[in-house]
Amino acid sequence: CQMCYEPGKVANGAQTFCESCLPGTAPLEDRSECQSCVGANYSSFGIACSECASPNVVNEERTSCTACSPGSGPNIDRTGCEPCTGTTYSMTGQCQDCNAPSIVDSDRVTCSSCAPGEQPNDDRTACVACEGTSYSGFGADCVSCDAPNVVNSDRTSCSD
Repeated sequence: CQMCYEPGKVANGAQTFCESCLPGTAPLEDRSECQSCVGANYSSFGIACSECASPNVVNEERTSCTACSPGSGPNIDRTGCEPCTGTTYSMTGQCQDCNAPSIVDSDRVTCSSCAPGEQPNDDRTACVACEGTSYSGFGADCVSCDAPNVVNSDRTSCSD
């Protein structure tokens, strides 16, 4: 008898030849059978299960490790992607916080500032223009311009 030492191969059931493991599996240490990769591990060629580096995710078959698309990030066990929510966004496949007073777009792909004369809406998903006698010099909160001062036409300043 000879040991089956070829990478990614195990002895067949009759112990008569070495056979390859399928992608998504890898040989047991004693090369007696192929076992499925588990958790965030994958095997593209059936040779060895490798850890899928964060923030990437493994597919259901455990045959590949890829990044999530923009606007989404890995689920808790890194076996799939889920949309970014609230004020989080993702340009590269990992959701991250969009710090106030910036806003996220509806696709949760970008985090950007409002223009002077605007402020973020309540859920920080859009910019809204300052109204009445309010102004915003930096695109943050609209503040009141008290009399006798007046707001300029683009609502970016308050002056005498």
